[in-house]
Amino acid sequence: MKNQRNQYVNFLKIAGVLFLFGLSKVGLCSESNVFPESRVHMGINVNLKNTAESDTTVVGSQIVLENETSGDFNALGENIAILSPVQGDFEVIGNRVTINSLIEGDAQIFASKVYFMQNASVEGQSKIIAQKVFLKGALLGDTYIKARKVYINGIMQGAVLLDAHKIVIGNQAIIKQGFSCPKGALLTLSKEAQIIGGITYFNPTQAEAIAHNDQIFEAGVWAKTFHFFEEIITKEVQKYWDFSSTLWSLALFLFVWLVAIGCIFLFYQATPLFLQDLTQMALENPGRSLGIGLVGLVLIPFFGILMCLTFVGIPFAFLIFLFYFALLFLGKIIGIWIFAQWLVLYTPLKKKISLGRDVLMFTLSLGIISILSLIPVLGWLFMTLVFLMGVGSILAVIFFRERKSVLLLEKL
Repeated sequence: MKNQRNQYVNFLKIAGVLFLFGLSKVGLCSESNVFPESRVHMGINVNLKNTAESDTTVVGSQIVLENETSGDFNALGENIAILSPVQGDFEVIGNRVTINSLIEGDAQIFASKVYFMQNASVEGQSKIIAQKVFLKGALLGDTYIKARKVYINGIMQGAVLLDAHKIVIGNQAIIKQGFSCPKGALLTLSKEAQIIGGITYFNPTQAEAIAHNDQIFEAGVWAKTFHFFEEIITKEVQKYWDFSSTLWSLALFLFVWLVAIGCIFLFYQATPLFLQDLTQMALENPGRSLGIGLVGLVLIPFFGILMCLTFVGIPFAFLIFLFYFALLFLGKIIGIWIFAQWLVLYTPLKKKISLGRDVLMFTLSLGIISILSLIPVLGWLFMTLVFLMGVGSILAVIFFRERKSVLLLEKL
């Protein structure tokens, strides 16, 4: 539920900010707007100082209610402060919610931190999901709170369910029907607190069944917003994917191979002698390159793990694993390069050394290897050999290079 709450809150925050930004660009929303005749209030800083005769919906960053609202109050913002009475239901989503007045209807709050100050009072049911909840006022109806930490130093008259990890009951707390909390919750209880109905415990795994998030926000304006956007986005993404998945797959395939070709020829331009030595060693002794590749794939991560056992060796382990991942990336590309140079030996182009020949043969090798990889077992075996050849050749040139001035292809 925590991850779901964070996703919803972040989504609505971003959507609200973008919407307000768009309104400000066309001159419909200023730094601080007050619309006494309207049911909808938007702005960066929204200060409601006029009495509202109907339901009120507010979207903004800083929201302050300073005059009475006769209908329901719905708000989405960063910081929300309620300083005047709300005669209807109260439903808000925000980061920090502070209540210091009377709420005559039900209260539903979805936030990070919720503060019920000393003058706060909720006559209806209270349903709260937050990280931290601080209560100094009075909750007169049934109450459900799901939070990490709950601090109670006020009055709770109805049935109380506290689904929290840490619960602190202060010396001024009055809980007239007791409360329920999870088994294993960290409970701190003041001796002066008045708990008339006692304390009952439930299994933490039953908390979702007792009060699910969809049930808590089953009929509010924000619940409808959640379900509306969720349904629309899901349908649009699925529709887009159905029509374009084939095209995207083809584009991704071509992009990967273009990157591979680009990497190998950038590498070729930067270190031509390295590639010459690498190719020559692989063609002269392919078995040796295969063996070195197989041993290297096993031993390199083993040495990296050994380095992690000591604090001093951790930086070396990082370098070893960085080299290992680079080796895994380059192994297949170098293997295809070696296969291309091996094909050159059986073509009339073997004595015509040029970059154009290498490009042509590398591209041809890509096509051949792609076709061979489609064969169920033999294709996988062939790809493994090509990969090991590439890895082994890189390791052989780095650690076992033999200086030779003439390339094997030039001898033939």
